[in-house]
Amino acid sequence: MTDRLVFPEYVSRSEESLILESASHVVHGSGDARVVLLYGPGGSGKTQLVRHLAGRSSSTSHLRWVEPIDMDDPEFWLLANLEKRIAAALDPENDYFAAYQDDVYSKTRDMGEMTPSDAAVGYLRRVKRQFIECYQAYVDGTGRVPVVSLDTVESVRDTHLLLTLTQWIKALPRTLFILSSRPPGGHPGSPDRLLHELQDPHQSVDVDEIRLEGFSHEAAMSYLGASQVAAVLDHEQRDAVVHLTRGHPLWLALSVEYLQEVGLPEEVQDLSIENIREQLPFGREMTAEGASLHEDVKRRLLTPYRSTDFWHETVKRLAVVRQSLDEDTWRELMSDRELPEGSTWPETWRRLLSIPWIRQRANGRQVTLHDVLAEELVWRIIPLHDQDGSWRSGLWQKAQEIFQRHVDSTAIRSDRHLEELDRRHGGGRPGSVGGDEQSASPASVSAGPQPSLLAEVTELEVTRRTGDQAQASLLHYSVLSGFEPGTRRFLAMFDDASGSNDVFRQELLVLEMQRFLPHHTEDPAPAAPPTDEVRRYQDWLATDAGKPLHLETAMRVASYLTATGQASSALELLRSLPEDVAEPEQRYRLANHLGNACMRVPATVREAEEHFQEALSLVASFSAEERVQRQTEAHKELGFYYRNIGRWKNAEASYRNAVQAMASTMPQRATDHEREEMASVYTNWAYVKALSGGHLEAESLVDTAVKIRRGVGRELGLAISLSVKGEILRYERKYVSAWGAFKEAQDVFQTCGSWYWLGLLYQEQAICLLQASEAGFTLAEDPLREARSRITWALDLCRDQNLRAYPSALNRAGRIFGAVDPAEGLPYLKEGIEQARTLADGWFFCANLVEYAELRYRLWQATGDPGQLDAIRALEPDIELATSEFPFADLEGRWSLMKAYLQVGEGLSSGNTDLIRGAVHLVADGLGLIALSSVGSHGAAALPREFAHLQSVIVMLPPRHREEWYLALRSRWGDPEQGDATLLARLQELYIEL
Repeated sequence: MTDRLVFPEYVSRSEESLILESASHVVHGSGDARVVLLYGPGGSGKTQLVRHLAGRSSSTSHLRWVEPIDMDDPEFWLLANLEKRIAAALDPENDYFAAYQDDVYSKTRDMGEMTPSDAAVGYLRRVKRQFIECYQAYVDGTGRVPVVSLDTVESVRDTHLLLTLTQWIKALPRTLFILSSRPPGGHPGSPDRLLHELQDPHQSVDVDEIRLEGFSHEAAMSYLGASQVAAVLDHEQRDAVVHLTRGHPLWLALSVEYLQEVGLPEEVQDLSIENIREQLPFGREMTAEGASLHEDVKRRLLTPYRSTDFWHETVKRLAVVRQSLDEDTWRELMSDRELPEGSTWPETWRRLLSIPWIRQRANGRQVTLHDVLAEELVWRIIPLHDQDGSWRSGLWQKAQEIFQRHVDSTAIRSDRHLEELDRRHGGGRPGSVGGDEQSASPASVSAGPQPSLLAEVTELEVTRRTGDQAQASLLHYSVLSGFEPGTRRFLAMFDDASGSNDVFRQELLVLEMQRFLPHHTEDPAPAAPPTDEVRRYQDWLATDAGKPLHLETAMRVASYLTATGQASSALELLRSLPEDVAEPEQRYRLANHLGNACMRVPATVREAEEHFQEALSLVASFSAEERVQRQTEAHKELGFYYRNIGRWKNAEASYRNAVQAMASTMPQRATDHEREEMASVYTNWAYVKALSGGHLEAESLVDTAVKIRRGVGRELGLAISLSVKGEILRYERKYVSAWGAFKEAQDVFQTCGSWYWLGLLYQEQAICLLQASEAGFTLAEDPLREARSRITWALDLCRDQNLRAYPSALNRAGRIFGAVDPAEGLPYLKEGIEQARTLADGWFFCANLVEYAELRYRLWQATGDPGQLDAIRALEPDIELATSEFPFADLEGRWSLMKAYLQVGEGLSSGNTDLIRGAVHLVADGLGLIALSSVGSHGAAALPREFAHLQSVIVMLPPRHREEWYLALRSRWGDPEQGDATLLARLQELYIEL
């Protein structure tokens, strides 16, 4: 193995100028961010290029380069760590980021009864808004353009973290981002999720794409000329090597090694340069003979790896053990080999880092072998001395044992660290504020986590995430070491992560397992074709022994994909499964999974009912002991489906059927699990009752659920029922009582550390604060400010931890921020429309559309800007389609009123009296639909507000039209058979006031 010195440090490439040209666009542009996607296969030199640019250009006057950050480092999966690294690089004197540092370290609030560690981690998630403000101040104050390079982005391309990362990129102004990554998918033209997120038409960023395939001929010649083997090559021989390797940086480096250790390749000695140029023309397609010659050369360059000396053996082992290794794991992997004479382990580690095809992460702590070389060795060299695969199996087993030890030791360190953290920082926390009208703050203001605490918590979080990554590596080698036990290990690991609501760990496990599962779409998750080992595993899945576990594994993966907004992928996976081997219980669960996935894909929402009904029909095949539980579950699933599409009466019937199924067992014999299930059904039934105005029944049902859960001792379930009780009381406008229920639920969620549910609860509290203030109740000293704080927390938590609740959080943010300034609420509702569309959330898709139109209308009333009316009309096709697909009477009514008011405005401006006369029928229809029933906190309960708005429109009408409207509405609402006495009474009151 040659020394690093024989390889040139760096060779300039033409792509540098393209990147700097993109930077120039940002410097002289509009102040928006820009992204360069630097795509290239493994070994093409992406990492070297971005690191060279950052080092060379650090002092450029207009640009401020940040040292490249490796996105497969779990340290940076916590966004706060990424922000702190960038803040320190841009502003070492802390002139602009002082407020951010101050906010992080001294101005946070204690989070009730949460442990200090959970309080600090939660706060770190939220302070990113402060970071963005400081970042804006930095670019405005210095006039500089930051250049932020994120390497190995493929490691997060198929994770939910990608959404968080791309949204963060879009939020930062006047920045060039260089995202270095292997190309997406397994073939040219594969869909690119990263590009899709960056170019989302509703919030996009300019993107330049640069493909890095290999060196140009000139750069390749320079590479060989700068190496220490240049002296043994004349110009023609150097040109021959360049053509034979096609200028690929990795094969050029291997050529240098071969020249140093062996000598001139036979192909260079035996063939004329003219022949080589003819068969392998640089930058153009090779001839058939040239392709064969290219393969011969690659095979020859790898022949030194038939050796079993320490260094060649190291590289071969890294080709088999493909997960990232730090120094300790590498030493364990090589522990059975003697070191080279006179060497120590630290020296050999440093030597390893100097090898060009060893990919060192930016943090310098972990390494992998370049994928291209690993694949070539596995294909060409390793099978020669491991024909039965036993050597590889031994390495996988050893890697499994190594990572098992790392998982265990990391868990022990994390637990001890957490105990010590809470022991030293947990004393003397202020008590939480009671659930009354005195304060809406989560707790009293305190000094908050101090720098030492936050530093320790950040370290703890990184340790946890490193442990999670080690667990994913453990899974990888467990599967390779034994297909059946490895698959069962995945099921156990996933269930454990799911039971603790650890979305991040679920994600890592799912991504690892997706490497092994067969793909039936055009966008496979892995960036490279499956290896031979993966193909053998997939073949095993198709056997009688593998099919049942294939079903179980795929259903776990699909459940995660559905829950994290990837329902289309879940549906593709579920539809490909071998149903023929499914047991009745598996068929039952598969039907429910299909129903849940279909329900969240707009094109298949109606198909979901068929799957839920199928699941219900399969209940009869269960034993008597299991039948009640499955029947209850099936009715609950149907109830949630009906609730989602607005068929609330059907939802109520489903929950009633679930209760009747449970009632077939004697209450005194019910287990705690059965009681908990009953409480869950009562809670869901109560919520649907309250949505449709049955408040008294809803209160009774949820109170029963609360009592059951208090008796059973299920804290998390209790908090869920309490949060629903708070919503019911809010719908009844009992704001003080609602706040008390919310506060009790908050205390439990915080004690449990349930970010998933806290994201939902904070948005419920936020809208309660706003509505209570509007109704004259005081729940906080500054209710609007407190509502804004809570909805901001909710947005962050739901986006990261509870994507299903994100559209509702955006809806409530639009209402809260739009209460004072409609323009401030519009972006939230706009994003809410797209998020709800993606998740097929029927109610909030319609609600966000209609409320977006209403805010636009308010802006038009305030400014007279005709563009606001144009924006509403542009939405009309979407709203008409949505209200027909999801028939929510209240939202249909509000849209009917909006159309009426738009028609009046157009009629008044154009003098078209027919438009004004026709609008009254839309008013009659709209208010009639709204008056049908209460819908949450709107519906019939909102009639006073709607009539106040109607009054503001009627006063604009000429007297003759006012009279026409009165006669038309009186005739409609006074009809003995189809009229509405409440609406008629309010009409009379309105005209008396006029």
